[in-house]
Parts: sequence; C-alpha cells; structure tokens
Amino acid sequence: MKWRVLGPVEAIADDRPIPVGRPQHRAVLAFLLLNANRAVSVEQLIEALWGGAAPSTARTQVHGCVSRLRHNLRAAGLGEALVRGGGGYRLDVAGGDLDLAVFADLVARAREVNPVEAAGLL
Repeated sequence: MKWRVLGPVEAIADDRPIPVGRPQHRAVLAFLLLNANRAVSVEQLIEALWGGAAPSTARTQVHGCVSRLRHNLRAAGLGEALVRGGGGYRLDVAGGDLDLAVFADLVARAREVNPVEAAGLL
C-alpha cells in the first residue's frame, strides 16, 4: 500500500489507485495522512475542512467522509486501516508507505552525509 500527499492525494494498492471520492473525502484523507498513526478528533477534522465557518452539518459530513473512505479501503482489501479510537479516527500507515515519511527520512539522512551522497539521496 502506498499513500501520497506530496502532489495529488492518493492511495495506491497493487499499483492501482484506490478511488477516494469527492474533494472533501480527499481532504479528510490528506489530514489523516498528515497525522498518520495518531488519533484525529472530529473537531480537528471540522477545523481542517472549514476553519471557523463550519456548517451545521459538519459533524455528519465528516462521519460520511470517513465512512466512504473506510468502504473504499475495505474494497481494496485494506481491512481496518482506518479505525475509530482514542477520541477520533486513526489511519494506520507503515513508515515506508507514506511518501512524506520517506521524503523526511531521506532529508534527515542527507544531512548526515557528504554532499555527493546527500545529492544522491535527495
């Protein structure tokens, strides 16, 4: 499984994109990926999606987005990658599966080596 947030937000399984859905679903996925392996509250998701201008249906819309994402992930054979717990939702992602984590690791490694090796890493 590969997750991408650097560029278009994508979920890829077996070299095929998993349908994410509407832009709002993609935004929820992006926020969950930026907080991978940590619980994110519904309130945090509402703030991320609407800032201070959340509609009265915001909580229902967030639950609907998460439900759709769960459905699409299960259909792709990912079982329970997106779980409820810790006061919110958590997306479980292996370290090497998220492009942002891979990038951060390469940057950290590049800082510790000579310039030629660093250029190769970057």
